[in-house]
Amino acid sequence: MFAYLRGKVVAKSANFVVLEVNNIGYRVYVPQRMLADLDVDSETMLHTYLQVREDDISLYGFTELETLNLFETLLTVSGVGPKLAVSIVNAMPSDMFCRAILQDELAVLTKIPGIGKKTAQRLVLELKDKLAAQTDSFSSGIDAAPLAGNSVQSQVVAALTALGYRADEATGALQAAAKQQPDLLESESSLLREALKYLGSRSR
Repeated sequence: MFAYLRGKVVAKSANFVVLEVNNIGYRVYVPQRMLADLDVDSETMLHTYLQVREDDISLYGFTELETLNLFETLLTVSGVGPKLAVSIVNAMPSDMFCRAILQDELAVLTKIPGIGKKTAQRLVLELKDKLAAQTDSFSSGIDAAPLAGNSVQSQVVAALTALGYRADEATGALQAAAKQQPDLLESESSLLREALKYLGSRSR
């Protein structure tokens, strides 16, 4: 029904914004990693998904079209509803999740809140072929880097989450560090140091 909404953010909560469009306020649920970039009184456009149930009508919004596409694809998996789909897209960028599925990286998937081993296996089983057809729509500064459970990148993400950072913060810092210095991809200590430096600069 709604492809997107463009308007002003007039209110913001822990998991949604109120977007004013033509004097109408829409409550739009937004993943936290995107919510952080939406400021009250700012103009924005959100790609939207409308969920209609017998007892509920909810609107979900995404600042990136590829994330909306992934969200809708996740909803085709048995047992995955909007709440879990939001948790997945909130945990890591779409391209990282796509590679984890294509490479059967259960250790990466089970780091996502709400995803156990059986759910991770079901995601791989039901999504591998679907996401393989969509790989051209995902881009990243570390496209060629594997996300194996014992890889440098996954170890850095695990180290950052152990230090108290959220999974989305850890993967975002990893991406930023690897994009700035691709030669660090094979050095866990150097990549971790640069990721921490990036996180430190954001907190200032």
